[in-house]
Amino acid sequence: MDSYKTIANLTYQTFQIPVYLYKSGILTLSVPTQDKICHPPVHIKDKILEHENLTCITDYHICFCKLPCMSEPDITFVFGPISSLPYSTKALGELHRDYVVPTEKRELFDEFFSHIPPMTYIDFFHILRIVYYMINSEEIALDSFLKEIYMGDSPDSQSLRGEHTASLYQQREADVQNNSYEIEKLILSFVENGDTDGMKNFISNVPQYHAGTVAADVLRMQKNYFISTYTLATRTAIKAGLPTADAYQLSDLYISRLELLNSMNAVNQLFANAMLDITALVHKHMESLQTQFLNDMDIPVRECILYVQQHTNQNLSVQSVADALGYQRTYLSACFSKTMGFHLSDYIYRCKLEEAKTLLVYTDKEISEISSYLCFSSQSHFQLRFKKAFHMTPAQYRRTNKQKQ
Repeated sequence: MDSYKTIANLTYQTFQIPVYLYKSGILTLSVPTQDKICHPPVHIKDKILEHENLTCITDYHICFCKLPCMSEPDITFVFGPISSLPYSTKALGELHRDYVVPTEKRELFDEFFSHIPPMTYIDFFHILRIVYYMINSEEIALDSFLKEIYMGDSPDSQSLRGEHTASLYQQREADVQNNSYEIEKLILSFVENGDTDGMKNFISNVPQYHAGTVAADVLRMQKNYFISTYTLATRTAIKAGLPTADAYQLSDLYISRLELLNSMNAVNQLFANAMLDITALVHKHMESLQTQFLNDMDIPVRECILYVQQHTNQNLSVQSVADALGYQRTYLSACFSKTMGFHLSDYIYRCKLEEAKTLLVYTDKEISEISSYLCFSSQSHFQLRFKKAFHMTPAQYRRTNKQKQ
């Protein structure tokens, strides 16, 4: 074990990449020394340790990798998180939600992430090839880290691989009529309407695609078509009502992955996942709008509902929401109460408590941490509100619903 600790320390001292050493799934060492709030959260740790792939890329574009110890199977190294770009305020805000960072620890958390140098995934993987050799005295191929990127992480990807062939789109002879516009219109109609079934059927039965020559090789042509079509799909999704940040975040992730691919088959699989994911996001957004009748609401109330839903980890009040949206407090409060039939302050607590239910079931965070993360004035206040809303304490709710998982 001492040699493994030495490798972990040398890796961090040389590359400034955080290292976590697990034995039988239990964290035994973290380098550098850090608050536990900075450790990989449970859902990410479980995905890394339990899945076959060495690479794990999260929804927020950060990358973790694991390296097994071949001589001691119960020992696993985990490296990361690594991002190709410095963390923006927005990105850190998303990480606060993912890691469930209490308000009082956000500065410490941000400082930890700011000291991790940005690097490309490929550079990260090459470093890990060296570390793997240090651990196991044998080489590992770069492709071993690219598997997760090639295969994608869409929930539909497994079924799609059986339906796809590497000849999804092929270049045709110059005298064949270009039909890319008709196919693009069809794809965009599925995206605009959130028609996931239509998109799945289209991917399973793609018509012959004929386009002009726009690159020196077929792979580059396919990548160019991916980028142009997905750019149109992203703008169509925004037009359909998907929040701009959500649409562009997904677009950036897929296009970044695209440039790592070196085969037509991998590009085709990624294209299928990308189109299904953007369509599914539009569908989910439309469903939520219909459920809450937002389409028929006045703009101030609609903006208010969406803002509260997206900022449950902040210290919200009627005044702070009004200030953020640019409305007078009394006007916004009156509009909300008239439309919804209850007060905005009650809705703020409702959203926070709904998120608390999710955190209780799907994370192992202490109840005090969840209370702090959701900005309740105290743990007792959180527990009182929770019991009043759901007729059981947070601890009882966690025990009851964890058993159902």
